[in-house]
Amino acid sequence: METVFLVLLLVAAVVVANIIYWKFDNIPIAFIQIAVGLFYYYLFFQFTNILN
Repeated sequence: METVFLVLLLVAAVVVANIIYWKFDNIPIAFIQIAVGLFYYYLFFQFTNILN
């Protein structure tokens, strides 16, 4: 189940990065994907702190 959740998060990150790239095409897609990944990591870190 964790693998499915991880794959869904990665797909969601790529979709969000492509939507942002569609609006701001002067920023390279790799930078947007890194930023979205860091944002997801921050959300995951905050969520685990709330649960503990």
